[in-house]
Amino acid sequence: MVEGPQQVDGIVAVDLIVLERLLNVTGPKTIPVTGYGDVTFTASNAVLQLEALTRQAFDPSEDRKSVVGDLAREIVADMLHLPSEKWADAINAVSELGEQRHVQVFSYRPEEQTVLRDIGWDGRLNPTRGDFLHFSEASVLSTKLNLIVKPEGTYTVDVSPLGDARHELTLRYANPFSKWAADKPPALVSQLMLGGLYGGYLRVFGPSGLSNPAVEIDGQPGNVEDTGTESGRDWFGTLLSLPADSSRTVTFRWTVAAAGTGSAYRLFIQKQAGTEGMCLALNILREGRPASDVHTSGGTRAADGRTCLTTDVTVTARFD
Repeated sequence: MVEGPQQVDGIVAVDLIVLERLLNVTGPKTIPVTGYGDVTFTASNAVLQLEALTRQAFDPSEDRKSVVGDLAREIVADMLHLPSEKWADAINAVSELGEQRHVQVFSYRPEEQTVLRDIGWDGRLNPTRGDFLHFSEASVLSTKLNLIVKPEGTYTVDVSPLGDARHELTLRYANPFSKWAADKPPALVSQLMLGGLYGGYLRVFGPSGLSNPAVEIDGQPGNVEDTGTESGRDWFGTLLSLPADSSRTVTFRWTVAAAGTGSAYRLFIQKQAGTEGMCLALNILREGRPASDVHTSGGTRAADGRTCLTTDVTVTARFD
């Protein structure tokens, strides 16, 4: 392991979905792990394998997370020496991972950073014009419950004739701790989930000038814990606690002045990096009535018609 100041060209940040997707391209990888012998990683088992192996070192003098670097080097080596018949799969996988914000890259070279910015791999809050939403969630209780807690819900925007947009984002959180843990080793469950209490710090980012932020939890007034501004975007946040085997509903409300113009309205929803992307039932209204025409681009569609934020999504609406 290299420590201390180093000369680097840039930084590449990836999440566990990158690991799964690349293993689908390269095939399973078997590497020696101190104290465990040869361990095989596949697209279906790699995440839990790594979590189990990095919980506690077999030898206290060993770096318990060295297996992560060892596996990464093996996968990168394979990706660089793929047979030609797998090139298309590799290109498609990497392109999709970037588009879905599972990869973020920073380069110290301005010309390279410009390209990364243009293709959306730089991780910044998008400066697009018009209305904007970025929902950010951070697990704050040192558990891995974010692997199994998957919010979903509805998102309604009611645009007044003057263009002011009243937003309501309602998300349902369910914590299936006992069901998930039923077939897992108890020691691993304890190490990863710490009793099953989930804590999420939830933030809504909107355009500059966002006003009237409010939070409701399970139908009761909640707390706006703090507010701020980042990269020209205003935000507000709250803390949500979710015990094992329970569910809670959290609703965010806010207003954006002059978000639409005349009969047109445009909304850009920026997906949170490092997540699978939650599914939302989108409703664009004018004074309670559905827009005459709504078009969405980006993301994917669930079987029930909801929009899943697997990528950034642009919504355009027109009113009669």
